[in-house]
This record gives sequence, C-alpha cells and structure tokens, in this order.
Amino acid sequence: MPFCCMHKHTNAVGSIWCTTCESLIAGVRVDDYIIVSYLGRGSSSVVYQAGQYSLNNRKVVLKVFQAIGSHRCVSDFQREAALLASLEHPYILPIYGYGVIRERRQDEAPYTPYLILPYAGQGSLDEVFQREGRRPWSVKRVLPIIEETAAALSYAHQRGVLHRDVKPGNLLLMGSHVLLSDFGVSSLIDAEKSHMTINMAGSPAFMAPEVWECHPGRYSDQY
Repeated sequence: MPFCCMHKHTNAVGSIWCTTCESLIAGVRVDDYIIVSYLGRGSSSVVYQAGQYSLNNRKVVLKVFQAIGSHRCVSDFQREAALLASLEHPYILPIYGYGVIRERRQDEAPYTPYLILPYAGQGSLDEVFQREGRRPWSVKRVLPIIEETAAALSYAHQRGVLHRDVKPGNLLLMGSHVLLSDFGVSSLIDAEKSHMTINMAGSPAFMAPEVWECHPGRYSDQY
C-alpha cells in the first residue's frame, strides 16, 4: 500500500494526498517529478525531496504552498513565480520550475501551487551552525557570507523584489558560497519605498521594526 511521506500512513492506490495528515504520498508523480521523501516545513510551505523523471531522476526539492481557491489566484501565482524564476544571480537559489497540483486535499481549496528548486545537501547556515556545536564563527568566515547575501539582496531589490524573511535558515550552503533562498513570502513591489498596507510576514526573531509595523522596504531586508 502507498504510504505518506510524513508519517507513513497507508493510503489507497492512486492517491496523491494522505487522507490522514495531508502529506504527499511517496512515489506519486507530480507533473515531471516523483515524490521521494519529506524534508521539512516552513512558515508558508512544506518541502519534499523529489526526482525529476525526464532528467534521469535528478534530485530536486518540491516546495508546496498553501492551497488556493480560484483561477485568478492561480494566475497571480504563475505570474509571481515566473518573475522569481527570472532572478539569475550567483548567490540566489534558482527556481527550476513551478506548477499547480489540481487534486483537492480533503476540505482544502482545489489548487495547490509549488516550486521546484535545486537540492542543497549541505543544508542552511542554521543547520551548519547546529551541526558544528553552536560555537561562534570568526569574522573571517562571516564576512564573505554578509557580502554574498548583500549582493543577492541588492540584485533582487533592483528587480523590484523584497525578500522579507532573510535569516540563517534561508541561506543555503553550496560549496564555499551561500545562496539566498525562500522567496515564498516575498513582495513583488517597489523596493525603494515603505509599504503601509502590506501584511506582516517573516520570522519574528529576524524581523526589522518596520516589518512589525507592516511597512517593509529594502532597509528591512538589510536589517
């Protein structure tokens, strides 16, 4: 019997979503991707490891967002995902693809958007810090991280994208460099201005004062 990625619940053959916990089912195919395992959960998404069928099961990450309920929301997601996928910078994690799962999760809305991202086996800076025993890093080690992250943010801001959730958990180690990831709560707006009407988003421990007041700008990403 097929089992879900999160808790190994058994499900009927042909299911995509677990009927108990709403995890994706291991082994199901979502467009060009075969679901392998559950990797983790963020503030706005659930992350799975998958294999890209057409490229000899290339290891990728499938990032699944909350379900949405209308064709207009689907169009908005596709437009924003296309813009984020156009961000080409050596220190920004690229987006390989995006799509929408059109099978409903129990009582959820009918459309579930997702992004396809590279698999970063070394993990995030937060995970590296934990593995190394939470010992302070030297200035020599930290300075290149700051420089690369600042370069990535500057590029994104020039393209009109605020990240809104810059933190060690969203900086992935790739070789000797860091890549800024997780634009899932980003704002596709004029990054030069404050935005008084925007909803609060981000991780509280890393949020600038302006974010708490719901008017982020490029300065709050740099915070």
